Amino acid sequence: MQTAAGRAICAALVGVAMLTSASAAAAGPADKLRDSLFKNRPGEVPGAPVGCFVSEDGRVFTLDRTQPWPLLKFEDSPEVWALLPSPAPRGDVIYKNDLGQPMLRATRLGGFTLFTDKRPSGEAVSRAAGCGPLRLLFISPQALGERMLQASVRSAARRGARCCSRPRRRRTRPP
Repeated sequence: MQTAAGRAICAALVGVAMLTSASAAAAGPADKLRDSLFKNRPGEVPGAPVGCFVSEDGRVFTLDRTQPWPLLKFEDSPEVWALLPSPAPRGDVIYKNDLGQPMLRATRLGGFTLFTDKRPSGEAVSRAAGCGPLRLLFISPQALGERMLQASVRSAARRGARCCSRPRRRRTRPP
């Protein structure tokens, strides 16, 4: 013997089951859209593995993700940064420098934010022209020592080499 409340609960459960099965069949295109937008695994950023980008301030840089460690090089600097990718909220990836400071944030949808000393909260970045991967020169320890010596000589020449060229005079106090 079923009560009216029991029949109502059964009817509601059957109705919910029918709606969920019907909505699952109709949700095919929505699932495809969701998968195409968000199918990336955490830490995976869409887009070309190598790209040239320009920031709002006009700084141009190359991001090369073909290496074991992503490399970043600004156009106006000879320095190449080896970045450490780390996961961020919403499936984004934050690329940090060797000091652990965030330099670049990549979103799941392919957008980038550049963090600089002038703009620590970040600035939008857009893709510029295509470019090739960064190639690092592998040099011997002797060649590295020679380059460091050359850089030291250039630095001393720019300073005027005052610290090493003339002997210092000792000040004598009057008696």
